Amino acid sequence: MNHEHKELYLSLRSYFSESQNNPSVDAACYITAIPEIYEVVNIFDYIFPLDWIQKDGKLSDEFKKLKPHIQYIALAAAEASNIRFNTRPALSLGMDYWNIEQLKVFWQYTIIRRKNAM
Repeated sequence: MNHEHKELYLSLRSYFSESQNNPSVDAACYITAIPEIYEVVNIFDYIFPLDWIQKDGKLSDEFKKLKPHIQYIALAAAEASNIRFNTRPALSLGMDYWNIEQLKVFWQYTIIRRKNAM
Protein backbone atom coordinates (compact mmCIF):
# COMPACT_ATOMS: atom_id res chain seq x y z
CA MET A 1 0.00 0.00 0.00
CA ASN A 2 2.64 2.49 1.13
CA HIS A 3 5.74 2.75 3.30
CA GLU A 4 3.75 3.03 6.55
CA HIS A 5 1.75 -0.10 5.70
CA LYS A 6 4.95 -1.99 4.95
CA GLU A 7 6.52 -0.98 8.28
CA LEU A 8 3.41 -1.93 10.24
CA TYR A 9 3.19 -5.24 8.38
CA LEU A 10 6.80 -6.11 9.20
CA SER A 11 6.18 -5.18 12.83
CA LEU A 12 3.10 -7.40 13.04
CA ARG A 13 4.96 -10.27 11.41
CA SER A 14 7.52 -10.01 14.20
CA TYR A 15 4.84 -9.94 16.88
CA PHE A 16 2.89 -12.86 15.37
CA SER A 17 5.94 -15.07 14.81
CA GLU A 18 3.74 -17.86 13.43
CA SER A 19 3.41 -15.68 10.33
CA GLN A 20 6.87 -16.84 9.26
CA ASN A 21 5.54 -20.36 8.61
CA ASN A 22 1.80 -19.87 8.27
CA PRO A 23 0.56 -17.95 5.20
CA SER A 24 -2.89 -17.44 6.77
CA VAL A 25 -1.40 -15.62 9.75
CA ASP A 26 1.01 -13.76 7.47
CA ALA A 27 -1.83 -12.54 5.24
CA ALA A 28 -3.91 -11.58 8.29
CA CYS A 29 -0.98 -9.45 9.48
CA TYR A 30 -0.97 -7.74 6.08
CA ILE A 31 -4.62 -6.75 6.46
CA THR A 32 -4.33 -5.63 10.08
CA ALA A 33 -1.29 -3.53 9.13
CA ILE A 34 -3.44 -1.29 6.94
CA PRO A 35 -2.86 2.05 8.72
CA GLU A 36 -6.57 2.84 9.11
CA ILE A 37 -7.03 -0.52 10.85
CA TYR A 38 -3.84 -0.47 12.89
CA GLU A 39 -4.75 2.95 14.31
CA VAL A 40 -7.98 1.68 15.91
CA VAL A 41 -6.92 -1.83 16.96
CA ASN A 42 -4.86 -2.72 20.02
CA ILE A 43 -3.42 -5.79 18.36
CA PHE A 44 -1.70 -6.91 21.55
CA ASP A 45 -5.09 -7.92 22.95
CA TYR A 46 -5.51 -10.66 20.32
CA ILE A 47 -4.15 -14.12 19.55
CA PHE A 48 -4.88 -14.08 15.79
CA PRO A 49 -4.38 -10.90 13.74
CA LEU A 50 -8.03 -10.75 12.64
CA ASP A 51 -9.66 -11.53 16.00
CA TRP A 52 -10.39 -7.82 16.48
CA ILE A 53 -13.13 -7.93 13.82
CA GLN A 54 -15.69 -9.53 16.09
CA LYS A 55 -16.41 -9.63 19.78
CA ASP A 56 -18.92 -12.00 21.37
CA GLY A 57 -20.13 -13.08 17.94
CA LYS A 58 -20.85 -9.53 16.76
CA LEU A 59 -18.86 -7.00 14.79
CA SER A 60 -16.55 -5.18 17.20
CA ASP A 61 -16.59 -1.47 18.00
CA GLU A 62 -13.11 -1.25 16.46
CA PHE A 63 -14.46 -2.70 13.24
CA LYS A 64 -17.39 -0.28 13.21
CA LYS A 65 -14.98 2.70 13.36
CA LEU A 66 -13.57 1.82 9.93
CA LYS A 67 -14.74 3.23 6.62
CA PRO A 68 -16.91 0.73 4.68
CA HIS A 69 -14.34 -0.07 1.98
CA ILE A 70 -11.77 -0.98 4.66
CA GLN A 71 -14.43 -2.98 6.51
CA TYR A 72 -15.04 -5.03 3.36
CA ILE A 73 -11.32 -5.79 2.98
CA ALA A 74 -11.18 -6.96 6.61
CA LEU A 75 -14.40 -8.98 6.28
CA ALA A 76 -13.21 -10.69 3.10
CA ALA A 77 -9.94 -11.64 4.80
CA ALA A 78 -11.81 -12.91 7.87
CA GLU A 79 -14.14 -14.98 5.70
CA ALA A 80 -11.09 -16.55 4.05
CA SER A 81 -9.99 -17.53 7.58
CA ASN A 82 -13.37 -19.20 8.23
CA ILE A 83 -14.74 -16.38 10.38
CA ARG A 84 -18.40 -16.12 9.37
CA PHE A 85 -20.83 -13.22 9.56
CA ASN A 86 -24.53 -12.73 8.93
CA THR A 87 -23.90 -10.39 6.02
CA ARG A 88 -23.68 -10.59 2.28
CA PRO A 89 -20.30 -12.16 1.37
CA ALA A 90 -17.62 -9.50 1.82
CA LEU A 91 -15.94 -10.25 -1.50
CA SER A 92 -19.10 -9.35 -3.36
CA LEU A 93 -19.47 -6.20 -1.23
CA GLY A 94 -15.87 -5.30 -2.05
CA MET A 95 -16.43 -5.78 -5.75
CA ASP A 96 -19.24 -3.23 -5.52
CA TYR A 97 -17.25 -0.63 -3.56
CA TRP A 98 -13.45 -1.05 -3.81
CA ASN A 99 -11.42 1.27 -5.97
CA ILE A 100 -8.39 -0.10 -7.83
CA GLU A 101 -6.02 0.59 -4.89
CA GLN A 102 -8.23 -1.28 -2.44
CA LEU A 103 -8.58 -4.12 -4.91
CA LYS A 104 -4.78 -4.28 -5.18
CA VAL A 105 -4.56 -4.58 -1.38
CA PHE A 106 -6.94 -7.53 -1.48
CA TRP A 107 -5.02 -9.10 -4.37
CA GLN A 108 -1.81 -8.79 -2.38
CA TYR A 109 -3.53 -10.39 0.62
CA THR A 110 -4.54 -13.28 -1.65
CA ILE A 111 -0.99 -13.68 -2.95
CA ILE A 112 0.43 -13.81 0.58
CA ARG A 113 -2.23 -16.24 1.77
CA ARG A 114 -1.74 -18.59 -1.18
CA LYS A 115 2.06 -18.36 -1.41
CA ASN A 116 2.47 -22.09 -0.74
CA ALA A 117 -0.20 -23.11 -3.25
CA MET A 118 0.86 -25.23 -6.18
